[in-house]
Amino acid sequence: KLLTIRMLKHLKSRVAETIRVKRARQLTETATQKHLGIAFPRCRSQGAARQFMSAQDTSVFAAERLQVRVQSCTDLPHCHCLASGPRRIAITVREIAPSGWTSSDADVEPSTPTAPSTHTHVGGLQDDRGCITFSAAEACFEGRLLPGWRLRFELLRQECGRCSCGICSKHFVDESESGDLEEANSQQRQPFAFAEIDTEDLARRTAWRLLLSEPMNHEAVYHSPGEPTWADSLTTEGDESGPRPGARRPAFLQVTTEVMNARPGRPAQLPGREGCREERRPKPGDGFRKRVMLLTRGTRGDVQPFVALARGLALPPYNCEVILVTELCFKKFVKDARAGLPESSLRYLPSGGNTVLKMNKVFTRLALRASERHDLMQALIFSRSEVEWFASEGCFYHWAWEESPDFVVFGFTVVHAAMILSEALKIPIVGFILQPAQEIPTRGHMANVVDEFLGPGRRILTSTSFTAVLQQLAERCEGRLSLNYLRKSRGLAPAPHDIRHHRLHLNMLHDMGIPMISPINPMVLGLTGQHVAGTYFPAPAEDSHYWPGLRFTDFIFLRLQEDELDDEVQGFIGDARAAGRKILLITFSSMPVGERRILEVATEICRGCMPPAETEAEKHRPAVIMMASGQGHDLAPESAWVAARQLQDQRRLLVLRRPVPFGALFSEIDAAILHGGLGVTSEALQAGIPIISSGPQIMDQRFWAARVSELGCGPEGVPTYGLMSRSSWNDRPHILHLVDKALDQRSQPEEVEKESWFRRACAVKRRMEAMSGNDRDGVTRNARAVFEAGTAEAAVVTKAYLDQLSCRRTCARQWHCIAVTFLWSWWWLCCLSLPTLLWLLMRFVRWMLRCGPLRSLFKLRCCTEDGALPNRRSPTSWSIGAIGRRPNHAEPSTPLAGTEV
Repeated sequence: KLLTIRMLKHLKSRVAETIRVKRARQLTETATQKHLGIAFPRCRSQGAARQFMSAQDTSVFAAERLQVRVQSCTDLPHCHCLASGPRRIAITVREIAPSGWTSSDADVEPSTPTAPSTHTHVGGLQDDRGCITFSAAEACFEGRLLPGWRLRFELLRQECGRCSCGICSKHFVDESESGDLEEANSQQRQPFAFAEIDTEDLARRTAWRLLLSEPMNHEAVYHSPGEPTWADSLTTEGDESGPRPGARRPAFLQVTTEVMNARPGRPAQLPGREGCREERRPKPGDGFRKRVMLLTRGTRGDVQPFVALARGLALPPYNCEVILVTELCFKKFVKDARAGLPESSLRYLPSGGNTVLKMNKVFTRLALRASERHDLMQALIFSRSEVEWFASEGCFYHWAWEESPDFVVFGFTVVHAAMILSEALKIPIVGFILQPAQEIPTRGHMANVVDEFLGPGRRILTSTSFTAVLQQLAERCEGRLSLNYLRKSRGLAPAPHDIRHHRLHLNMLHDMGIPMISPINPMVLGLTGQHVAGTYFPAPAEDSHYWPGLRFTDFIFLRLQEDELDDEVQGFIGDARAAGRKILLITFSSMPVGERRILEVATEICRGCMPPAETEAEKHRPAVIMMASGQGHDLAPESAWVAARQLQDQRRLLVLRRPVPFGALFSEIDAAILHGGLGVTSEALQAGIPIISSGPQIMDQRFWAARVSELGCGPEGVPTYGLMSRSSWNDRPHILHLVDKALDQRSQPEEVEKESWFRRACAVKRRMEAMSGNDRDGVTRNARAVFEAGTAEAAVVTKAYLDQLSCRRTCARQWHCIAVTFLWSWWWLCCLSLPTLLWLLMRFVRWMLRCGPLRSLFKLRCCTEDGALPNRRSPTSWSIGAIGRRPNHAEPSTPLAGTEV
């Protein structure tokens, strides 16, 4: 059944791709027009325009080309069969067309470039050091030089039959085939490493070192992946240069480029980096300019604050040389952020990996969907916030050794990697923490009585101690990428083997004086601590909820000059305002919710919501902007698009499959349904709009949903399965009640005892503006706090875990942990479980007397007839019959799509 569903989804995606061919051609022509500087004449049809382009500019495509020569590869993993002699390596160079380009375009349209080509070269020999050399005459390739096109270099080993190391047997090119590798079976061409880069980017320099990655998970390929060896890379005390690291060195592909028949106006190629450096890069010669390295991995929300911080450090008065190390998929994003910065003040280096690709895998989507209902899955995801990125430690260490920065700024996902390089290379580090909480807030959406019965157990699963224990287990049970393996490979003391009920490394960083900065407004967190020069220090009673020694500044936003809405979005907003409609945004960013579910919610809101207004004439159904980028894993059926197209024709629904600058969009809307991340929540709070948090609610998303509820700017977090739930069979879906309340902008709402979400959001916006002053984006204050922490308060990790390794101390700590666990178990049973059972028993008796079989004896009024739900935290009625029962969504409770008020 699953295989059939997958085949049907594949067929649907192919049909959708064919339908979008026409628009893709228009986009390709527009990009080519800008690249070549051609002004098309006004033709009556697109075919005439293509004929004009074919007649005038076909020669340009063939004239400007890029010649690429593969020189060598370094630090590839070892193979046991190398003892019998060098191994033959093949390299395949593939052209990758831009998104939306199809092979039929090259056959139908003569103005479109020909189909992407593939070239395979044989002749590389791998020695016992992991190095490969290629013949200059054979490993040469000429490709087109067009915007949006990329080159992918793939390394393949030839089957030798001499070993079963797992490297040769899985990734080979059969030598029994004919000499022409172009005719070899495509199923046997499984590369063991690849590198990818844009052709325009490749043409900027004459030489490049491209990081090689694994094809499956896109993590970096390292030299000597087996036992840790550090004998050739130990540094002596006081030696600042140090030899090249010997363990876990990332593998690189070295190529040279030359632009053939360059078009007029193309900048000259800059010199590149040839060879592999054996010496560290010298520091800036002026003595005043600092070199800062930023380390982070994760989704767009984890990278964007670091990009904004990099801009603040690169601009006066700090004028730092900033190096941002993150995933390759964010390279273009970092390059676009260089606008307005001094030359060479912001550079990018790859860390390997692809979190967006990992989030879209089937297993990850199933885990995220299970986390909505099971807090144990929430705790497992929270505990792996660092382990998932242990593979990038080698890249972080290599770039820190090579670039020799003055200090390193790290995120919460790479804490252990930053500690390792700081202790081994003697480099000061500063924490820039986007997720300050150490525990997972309890869920605010109780689906039925079973959820309330399991409430005490869930409090244990989401506690700080339980997640700390899971994190330590994950760090020690990760095999070759365990924490102790990484530390031993750098010649450092291993972490103790006993399990603590707290995070030992965070306490160690606090004791060593490592500065920790959090770009979060303290007013939003409700902190009442000490305020010193724009930095807030929590009070001792508040410090226990967050990382030890954490100081708070303010939200940081990335604001660029080109952050403007396009004509389509501006036109939709203008039409909605002209019709008197309020505008709602639905976006889940990189969280895999699925297009089908998002479209269902958006359509229900457009048809069923009627926000309150001062007069009947001002009542109109809202307009919805739905962002479906990255949600293609669960496509909406054609039947759902029939109603959606009617709403699109009425200018009440806008579906976007491209990124939009939130800084410009949030100021134009009235409310938003978000996934609850730090970035989108801070943007909504700064814009002063109500927030409805939904989605998987992992990591800090449930924390921010609880904070929004406490501020009075929205409800508690609602899982995606609770959006369409109903309190009774004839009631509207729960999301309609929430949206009506979020869009209620009346001066005096009916509930006079409590301000509306809109009023509270506006009050929070005014308080944030008063605290920020002239620094609306928070870049100046965060850059000042980080720069002062890295210079005036510079601290290095020294002798980590050394005082924790004695046998006597380990046994004493373990017995203490057992005693604490026993006492907490009694507290949980007596203070949480028994009161909950008594409370549920009282509710059950109340239901029996008022709504159950004994109602006729006492003639009491049923609680469901009072006009309010007995359990206000739940959108479903509390009844014995509702236990384990899901509401029926088949009955329509809203008017048809064409109905309008």
